[in-house]
Amino acid sequence: MKTNIQLFLSVCLFAHTAVCAVEAPTVKSTTPPAARVGIYDSRAVAFAYFWSAPQQQTLKERMAAAKVAKAAGDQATYAAIAQEMKERQSRSHLQVFSTAPVDDAMAALRERLPQLAAQAGVGEFLSKWDEAALQKFPVDARVDVTDLLVQEFKLPEPQKKMLEGFKRATPLPLDEARRLDAAGKL
Repeated sequence: MKTNIQLFLSVCLFAHTAVCAVEAPTVKSTTPPAARVGIYDSRAVAFAYFWSAPQQQTLKERMAAAKVAKAAGDQATYAAIAQEMKERQSRSHLQVFSTAPVDDAMAALRERLPQLAAQAGVGEFLSKWDEAALQKFPVDARVDVTDLLVQEFKLPEPQKKMLEGFKRATPLPLDEARRLDAAGKL
């Protein structure tokens, strides 16, 4: 009988300890948990932005305006549009083949970014090439959101295949890409 009582008390003590451990209040840390950040391959985002229907439409309209200006003999307008197109091409090359910021592409997504952040469970978006900004976030707090951002631009199928091929390539260092672009070799 004594053994049964000891066994009973032992079981009760064990159960009480287990319940208290489960119900024990958790100690809250004074430091907030690390925020999650959405990282993206800026080259892929730039590529998708360039091939998006709105961008392609804008490029067609600018080229048509240049043709009209040239046909009308409006050399000043033609030259201005030609310079604009050259700058667009240069910016696009630096973004797609190197690690130049893609502020224009991200601005095109501005209205969707809050929903995309919520969907990915991140607080902000950073280029995976922005090493200085990424220092604030531990590696395990970084979530790759490249595909999530790219799909917003609704790439045509041939460009989707091209994108997969070049995503595996190492980007050119930005200084080298600028030099090549200036020489017309990028």
